[in-house]
Amino acid sequence: MLGDSVVLFIVGNKIDLNERRTVGSSEAEEYAKSVKAEYRETSAKEDTGVIPLFEDLVISMLEKSKERIEEVHNTTLRRHGSRRSIRVVDEQPKPSRKCC
Repeated sequence: MLGDSVVLFIVGNKIDLNERRTVGSSEAEEYAKSVKAEYRETSAKEDTGVIPLFEDLVISMLEKSKERIEEVHNTTLRRHGSRRSIRVVDEQPKPSRKCC
């Protein structure tokens, strides 16, 4: 439903049980491509590929977030013009001249 605004990974776990596999790597990779997802294989038992999976997921999420922020920013600039002025205001209270 969210289309390109999400990051999608398909993960084949339990690669340590390769002899019991029912879906081959190439079939899983093809499916992942067809749904615009990344495909990774892991084994939580053997601690294989789990950390790189999460690292890749986080990096992809940050990149997608950055793209979205830039897209919104560019849309705002187009809507309001690219010339912006910034006014800095000192909000510190002025000292009172009265004593005590």
